[in-house]
Amino acid sequence: MPFDYEANTTAVVNALTTYNTTTSNPDLSSGLDNRVVTISKGDPQIVSSRIDLFPMVLVRTVNKSEDFAEMGTTGPTGARKQAIVSYDVIGLYLS
Repeated sequence: MPFDYEANTTAVVNALTTYNTTTSNPDLSSGLDNRVVTISKGDPQIVSSRIDLFPMVLVRTVNKSEDFAEMGTTGPTGARKQAIVSYDVIGLYLS
């Protein structure tokens, strides 16, 4: 099964969104003058944003590496892979 970058990046965005409420612990917006307005997938060098979307958090996939894992056998060859994925989580605000 190929690695689903879109679904995994969406999962990171959803986790950050969950922690952007006043009742969450930790609260992503804690200590800010204004609460985080936008949490989405994107690259700050490509995405253009309106001023009303700040402060914002962007998530992008940096890289993925695969290695054979010692987690048991699976599949027709008995090989199992483990994926290690790195993300950039970038906070943008207006000062």
